[in-house]
Amino acid sequence: MTAKDLYNNIQIHQLDTFVVALTKDTTSVFGSVTPQSNGIYKIEYTLSSVGIWRMDITIQINGLGSPLQILNSPFEVTLD
Repeated sequence: MTAKDLYNNIQIHQLDTFVVALTKDTTSVFGSVTPQSNGIYKIEYTLSSVGIWRMDITIQINGLGSPLQILNSPFEVTLD
């Protein structure tokens, strides 16, 4: 995932805190988010069953304040 501002500039400071939650029916899984470099974050998760999952990503800008839903979230993830 690449962090960008409203003007599509890559956010290279790596200070933002992301939370990735995947849900299917009554099951929830949280992913781990690791900063890589130049605004890129690696998301890893393990799903427990096949099917369509909902992925919600929230951000705490600079790790402060209330979490905000990122643009276009939620996403759909399919495990075959």
